[in-house]
Amino acid sequence: MNGVRGCGRKGFRGDPLAHEWGLRAGALNRGLAPRDSLLIAADSLSEALFDQLGDSVWREQQGRLFATLDATVQRYPGDPEAWYELGDALYHWPIPSRTTVDGMLNAFDRAIALDSTFGPPYVHAIELAFQVGRIDAARRYLDAYLALNQTDPNSEGMGLVAKLLATSQPSPEATRQLQAASSYVLNAAGWVLRGIPDSAESAVQVARALVQSRPSGEPVLTSRRSDGGGSVEPSRTEGTSGRHTPSPRTYRRTTLSTWLSQVRCPGNERTRRLVSGC
Repeated sequence: MNGVRGCGRKGFRGDPLAHEWGLRAGALNRGLAPRDSLLIAADSLSEALFDQLGDSVWREQQGRLFATLDATVQRYPGDPEAWYELGDALYHWPIPSRTTVDGMLNAFDRAIALDSTFGPPYVHAIELAFQVGRIDAARRYLDAYLALNQTDPNSEGMGLVAKLLATSQPSPEATRQLQAASSYVLNAAGWVLRGIPDSAESAVQVARALVQSRPSGEPVLTSRRSDGGGSVEPSRTEGTSGRHTPSPRTYRRTTLSTWLSQVRCPGNERTRRLVSGC
């Protein structure tokens, strides 16, 4: 199960290998300690929500997921991973009219308070805090996350965010990092920057770099369920498994289309035109 979580936490939910292993772990979830069994069940249910199920079945699975996670945090209130899993599920599979940003941040804050060296809760907390205008809190999350010095695409993306926000104009170091970054790292940065009012147009700079970036070979999430009831989903192509890494061209266009729809800076329309021709 650590392999599943490693795939998922490397950057985004929806990794094909994590999906396969998550479902398999759920099917084999027998004879384990109660905590492990609950967390594996939650991971498996979360992965199952990426499948194109009928709406009533999908909603039933979503309800089971939150019932499982609610039981987990009630039974293990001192477990940072349990709170992270709850926050992550709220983020990816929000319940209309019930799920709030405050609820997501509360779960991530509980996880961080219980273990400040546990990296995954910071990722969405940074994005959400910026999104709702809690700039000081977002910067605290960002600084704490970078201080962990983790080596993964999210950490590289967050480092780029910090450099771009440090000054009104990108420094030579930030420019070099933009030019050298993979599409996956740029997407991690852009996902955060898209919600920040920014006269320096940092999100536009990242978008331009993403158009020209080298492909990373990593899976990428592209769009929300058509009924508005779920999280962003992995790009798919026809094949045996139905879950494959998209082509570099498709990766860049769909990634940009997803997060640029929420960019809050003057260059948004110019970037849309740029994307349409990439």
